[in-house]
Amino acid sequence: MAHTNENIFNYDYVVIGGGTSGAVVARRLAEGDANSSVCLLEAGPSRMPGNWVLNKEKSHDWNYDIVAQKGCNNRIINAPRARFLGGCSAINGTVLARGAKADYDRIAAMGNPGWNEVPQNPVEGEGGIDLYVLLCGPQARGTVRLSSNDSTCKPIIDHAYLENDVDVAVLAEGCRIGHEVLMKGRGTKNIIADPWPKTISHSMDLAAWKNHVRTVATTCFHPCGTCKMAPNTDPMGVVDNRLRVRNVEGLRVADVSILPLINNGHTQAPAYAIAEKVAHMVLQDTTVTC
Repeated sequence: MAHTNENIFNYDYVVIGGGTSGAVVARRLAEGDANSSVCLLEAGPSRMPGNWVLNKEKSHDWNYDIVAQKGCNNRIINAPRARFLGGCSAINGTVLARGAKADYDRIAAMGNPGWNEVPQNPVEGEGGIDLYVLLCGPQARGTVRLSSNDSTCKPIIDHAYLENDVDVAVLAEGCRIGHEVLMKGRGTKNIIADPWPKTISHSMDLAAWKNHVRTVATTCFHPCGTCKMAPNTDPMGVVDNRLRVRNVEGLRVADVSILPLINNGHTQAPAYAIAEKVAHMVLQDTTVTC
């Protein structure tokens, strides 16, 4: 593994945040440019705490505040963000889902050339069965706003969960179909105790499922898309297709915040892919200004 002397104060590359993407970027830069120095900055410790679910309001969590979600009966839905080396990849379900190639084709078609070339290697190992009903590609759009001109203050985060009627209908229908699969499926009907879920009354029509999701739906974590990658013609864009921040020399963003759309799958694999891709691009550009 590449090693950088700790007793230097000027670095060729500075990677801010040792999370899922940042750690990969730092390693690839160190490996790919042996004559340059790399500094990886992480605000938290290098070891993940035990029993993560009890660490809300602790130093290992960034403790962001989320506004009450109108689409979820005004519930407060926490958004834990890991504050230690490895970031949220060290605390999630450790499940890798590759997502759909069509998502990356669409990203490239939106004016971001080269982003349809994403590794789609198969996942090795034994399989298992879980049933989650997840809303992929939500129509509602959340916001992250400044709370003051003090950079140390927490932002105001509103995910806007289920504030679009289409999102509610899709998630409710997913629950209805999932329930039918569990209760009537050849591989599950004899091992799942009826009624399920036990917290609701039966039978459930679509309207009842809509009420159910507004009452119990929660985050699946992995927020993304707050620093959109887009051509200069898009006023909502933050970075170009080489992940360079507009009008800021030498600064790039390299994590799932750059995604212009939420891919239909888990976002951890894209986080690694983005890191690998940006490290390659930075090394390509070492002879020119980042």
